[in-house]
Amino acid sequence: MIEKIIEISITVAFTVAGTVVASWLAERGVRSRNRQLYGVWQSSWQPNPGDASWVDEIVDIQFNRRSLWFNLAKYRQRLCLINSQNTGGYLWKGYADVIHGRYIIGVWHSLKRASHSQGVFDFAIHPQGRYLYGYWLGPSDQDRTVAGAFVMGRTPDDIAAAKRHLWNCRIRVPHA
Repeated sequence: MIEKIIEISITVAFTVAGTVVASWLAERGVRSRNRQLYGVWQSSWQPNPGDASWVDEIVDIQFNRRSLWFNLAKYRQRLCLINSQNTGGYLWKGYADVIHGRYIIGVWHSLKRASHSQGVFDFAIHPQGRYLYGYWLGPSDQDRTVAGAFVMGRTPDDIAAAKRHLWNCRIRVPHA
């Protein structure tokens, strides 16, 4: 009987130790591959698609440590994005995955108390990591689903380059 208890105790101890070591190694691997994405970015996006106005802000991209413990198999939602200093008064937070080292796909939600605004975003990463460019999708102020352009860069020159790049590769759909 005591031998069986010792055997079970050893099995549990090795399982726990293996899980801790595996998550630590996974975190190191995920962090090193996405290191260029972490930190503070300047951001600009269109709150009203169709007009020429852009909202500027700061976005802090962080490693989302919590996700490893809840989904060790897939390491989902590796990034956490939090905005600040938004010129339009928008406050949001997002969670995202890096796909094939080239794309960031995620979800966002408003941080304002009474707001139910939420949506999705997708960005492509510039081959040299200078900027991110893509689109957001979510509700307008009139509660209609809209999509708009969204860019991030480390410098104002990167923002301008990302806007040019996005304009050059923009999908143009003819009006019906």
